[in-house]
Amino acid sequence: MAGLKRGLLRITYKASGKNINYLPEYLHFRGVNVFDFALEDEKTCLVTIDCVESNKFFAICKNMCYNKKVVGYKGILSPFATFFCRIGLALGVILFTLLSYLLGGVVLGVRVEGSAKCFEMETLSVIESLGVKKYSNFKKIDFDELENAVLKSNEKISFVTAHKQGNILVVSTELSSGISKPLSKNVGDVLSGVDGVVEEISVLRGTALVAVGDSVKKGDALVGAYVLGKEEGERYETFTVARVKVLESVCFEYEGLAVSDRTVELAYALSEFKIDSGEIVTKSHDIIGDKIVVNLSVRHVFYGGNS
Repeated sequence: MAGLKRGLLRITYKASGKNINYLPEYLHFRGVNVFDFALEDEKTCLVTIDCVESNKFFAICKNMCYNKKVVGYKGILSPFATFFCRIGLALGVILFTLLSYLLGGVVLGVRVEGSAKCFEMETLSVIESLGVKKYSNFKKIDFDELENAVLKSNEKISFVTAHKQGNILVVSTELSSGISKPLSKNVGDVLSGVDGVVEEISVLRGTALVAVGDSVKKGDALVGAYVLGKEEGERYETFTVARVKVLESVCFEYEGLAVSDRTVELAYALSEFKIDSGEIVTKSHDIIGDKIVVNLSVRHVFYGGNS
């Protein structure tokens, strides 16, 4: 906190997330002094730091995707911090109540659900054509007109209901009898969401554009949304039904750690934490001087073009 001297105020935070037991070591690595640390369970802890290092703590928690909140203060300035915190909380409650009153009748979003959600874009277009969009007033919405318009827009939709849920307009749509939701169909190409190597490919409809062992880049088409005819040059557009597995190689480097079994374990934990999608298949590490290099092989599966 700018302008505040070190040692006058310490803050105790409750933090939660994956690998929370490594937090003290990571804070120390980033130059943040930890005055007290206690685990409440395997994913939750109480940690006390100096107020002047709060910005570093926030940045670390954001990077590690930790949730945190202030639970107490210590030091000479703690009575003042507690007082202003309570004043701020009271003002926050008043502001929230006021905003809830003022925005209670305002549409902040439209959500389409039900078995006919596959026609979501078409449904949203019909709703917008009626003048219903973000920041519209619920009082001006003719729910009967909206339901009838969506119903008439698509013969494959047999039932529509609309209702207010908080500040969200929820539109439930159901498919006509005998029509199943095309969960595995995609009207476009199946694209790779990462750089990697094709591990496996299964195509029920469409045209495979890669083979097992091929290297691909993010955005490359893996399966084309077309089939080839018997005659040369014949090509017919279609939907795709396919599954492609791609192995991505990921590398993380950590410098400044005293190399030991414990720091290698910490490097693995931090690396795995940073993988936000996919399945880790293999992992290894190299030690180069005082640098720990962690290598991960991550499997990604792409269906119907979702990356």
